Amino acid sequence: MATVPELKRKTCSYSFHREPLTSLIELSNLVTSELRCFTFQDYQLAPTLEEYSILLNVPIRYQVPFLDVPKEVDFRVVARALHLGIKEVSDNWKSSGEVVGLPLKFLLRVAREEAEKGNWEAFHA
Repeated sequence: MATVPELKRKTCSYSFHREPLTSLIELSNLVTSELRCFTFQDYQLAPTLEEYSILLNVPIRYQVPFLDVPKEVDFRVVARALHLGIKEVSDNWKSSGEVVGLPLKFLLRVAREEAEKGNWEAFHA
């Protein structure tokens, strides 16, 4: 009688840097009671593994990404989305290994400044 060969399991391990959340908690304390938010039972809004893959530029093995992420960043789009100046975005755009973007320290500083001004639209962006 023929035996069925055992399939070898192929797994990939990913590890992600975990940033302490104290600075984000401090920012949340700056939000006034004017903020309204909606919660939905049985629904959790979180990035998918594919979205993390794109955001962090960590490829998922054995899978072709479903989105085309541009290699060249249009600072005008980023500046408009974050309510910042183009020069401010381009001057602070950094790379860390293969990951490029705006450093967390910069974003936290800008968020605090906007909260102090009462500019909540820019703060939330």
